[in-house]
Amino acid sequence: MLPLRSDDVRPSGDLVAGRLQGLANVCAALLAGVVLDFALLVWQAGRGGAGDWMASPETLPFSLALGAMILILLSSGVRSKILRQALASGDEGEEEEPRTRQEERLARPGAGPLLAAYTRATLASFAILELAAAIGLGAALANGSVFYGLIICATSAAGMFARWPRRAVLETMISTQRLP
Repeated sequence: MLPLRSDDVRPSGDLVAGRLQGLANVCAALLAGVVLDFALLVWQAGRGGAGDWMASPETLPFSLALGAMILILLSSGVRSKILRQALASGDEGEEEEPRTRQEERLARPGAGPLLAAYTRATLASFAILELAAAIGLGAALANGSVFYGLIICATSAAGMFARWPRRAVLETMISTQRLP
């Protein structure tokens, strides 16, 4: 698992930290898949020689790479849509009393459904980015040109790092009732 900053998830017994830690574990597994795809592409590039890096792609690999690039863009839209729906619903759900001072900011009305929506949105975004990286790997291996695959995997990993589950993002979303 990737190391987490101290303001991301605290290893205390509170509900929010537990859910975010579980979410971070799943996200780390999906990120590991992207890193594995990238490593396979680097290995393929090293095995095939430097001339294959920029080989002109055929129609199928180019179409796959284009589809993967579109998936990377759509992952952000899917995440935003899930979070926007949760903010607009205003569903109160079951709320727990805060047990610590750290949980006081998260004890506002609607925090439970927003936590669930944040989890769903992050998982959906990471799954789409993982799919894009796998398609990029397939596109690169389909014709031996790894350039597009490397770019797609690197972009997917960057998107995952940008959307990494953080407690501060969740607290901001709950307190302002807006997307972070």
